[in-house]
Amino acid sequence: MSFTWPADTILPKPTVDLGHRSQPPTIRTNMDSGKARQRRRFTKGNRLIAVSWVFTDEQFEIFQAIVKFKLNDGADYFDMSLPLGGGYATYSVRMVDGDWSARYQDFNHWKVTANLECDELATLTEGELDALLA
Repeated sequence: MSFTWPADTILPKPTVDLGHRSQPPTIRTNMDSGKARQRRRFTKGNRLIAVSWVFTDEQFEIFQAIVKFKLNDGADYFDMSLPLGGGYATYSVRMVDGDWSARYQDFNHWKVTANLECDELATLTEGELDALLA
């Protein structure tokens, strides 16, 4: 069972200045003839999302405990509400390499950054896309 990121009353949502890039499921091979062959290796790609939070001292302690005890040191997937298009929606994400960093800010606040991996590249279903294109 996946852990769900706590409500905004416990920890704030990540900042909305999210940057993300795709890791498509395709591979490109340059052939000896000079042409390139491109093919799909698997059916799902990933989206890498750079997130950041500003936590109070207490929230930073909660964050560290969640990563250690609920997310298996950042290795496990968890559900988080993110603005990846069309407003906030819940996605299954995990920390890339379980890695995060923190920087102290004046007056007992911490800026925490992490890279999350999401296994959804599109925010619309194919049916929703077809309806919009019709």
